[in-house]
Parts: sequence; structure tokens; C-alpha cells
Amino acid sequence: MLDERVFRRKLRCTVAQLRAVRVEENGEPLVDIRRGRTELRVNSSVDPHLQAFTGTTLFARKEVVRRVHLANKRIGELLPGAELLVWTAYRHPYHVVSQFVGALAIARRMNPELTYRQAENVVDPFRSVPDISPHATGAAVDVTLVINGKDGKLLPPKNDEDALKHRTKFHPFSLDVREFVRKRRLALRRVMLEAGFAPTMEEWWHFSYGDREWTRFYKQRVAMYGPIQFVV
Repeated sequence: MLDERVFRRKLRCTVAQLRAVRVEENGEPLVDIRRGRTELRVNSSVDPHLQAFTGTTLFARKEVVRRVHLANKRIGELLPGAELLVWTAYRHPYHVVSQFVGALAIARRMNPELTYRQAENVVDPFRSVPDISPHATGAAVDVTLVINGKDGKLLPPKNDEDALKHRTKFHPFSLDVREFVRKRRLALRRVMLEAGFAPTMEEWWHFSYGDREWTRFYKQRVAMYGPIQFVV
């Protein structure tokens, strides 16, 4: 049973707070997120830049994958006709750097007064600071919903500039969206937290397990996963 206080918890971590979290890498391998189970829907158009490292397969830590499948089973019970669709999971650190630099440039163009450190905190977690990126550890997944075989219309950002300009619209509890959208986002949040994932306040689609963000959210002693260099 999910504690409602945990479900409603709103935790915003600064880059400095996340960097302060100790990591004790447990060596768990990255595996194909589908693991031969075709019932899990995955993104069919993987970023070409990411394909240079991991091809068209989405990877995550073994325990992360197990928990994703648990959440996928649960969502149909909570919201009839609903299934998870995994957009992305592991991202090679080089790919993370490229995404972060692009978003940082947008943030500083939008607000030239920002220092570099201030811009880091504006951009993170939309495009994570590379050394603390959950995706670079294989701990994170970005997920949405498919309902009765169709787009669940949870309204992701169109691009990085949209994400940075309209931040509150993408909060899981946002009141800037229609009621049915908010309810679907919260159903997604519920099943992912029931499966042991940690959310972020800025992205309704992003969840992680075993990384620094998860450690802060659940007040654990150390993170289990650090950045990993993985190619296929």
C-alpha cells in the first residue's frame, strides 16, 4: 500500500544536494527493457544520436526493468485500457552531455543574467547535469500512457525550449492542464511509486530507482547506481 504522504511528496533537489549524495555502485547490469516480453510498449523512434551507442534497444538496470514491468501490470488495473509506453531509459554519458549543453544554451539565451551555476539548476532535471544524470546510470525511465491502443494525451513538452518556458505545465500536480490529463498523470505517478520509483517535481514522465534522486526522495543512505559507459 502506497503511503499517501509519499504520493503527495514534493521534493525539489538542487544540483549541489544531488552531488552530495554518496554512490556505492552495486555493479548491476544493464538489460533490454523488454526482456523478451512483447507486452511492454517502447518508443519505436529512438534518438539517432543515442542509437550510435545502444542501437534501437532501450536498456536499464536489471532491477529497474523488473519494476517497470510491475508498474505496467498495475496500470491496467487502476486505469482500464491503459499501458505504459517507455520513451527512453539509459543514455550514454556522452549523449547526456550533448543534451545538457544544448539546453544550457537555451536557458542562458532566455535569461542572459544567469550565471553558469544558476543555469545548471534551471536546466536540471529537464536535461540533467551530466555527472549526476539519472539516465546515465541506467536508473531512470521516461514513460507515458497508451490508452486502448492510442496516445494517452498526457501532454509532454514539444522541445527543450517549451519545457523551460512552461515549467509548471509539466508538473505532475499541475492545474494548468485539463482535469482528465492531470488524472492520467497522477495514475501514472501512483503505479510508478507503488513499484518503488522516485518521481521528480518538474517532469510527470520521469521516474528513477537506485540513483541519487531516488536516494534523496526516500531518504536512503547511499545511491546504488552511478554513471556507466555502455555500448552495444
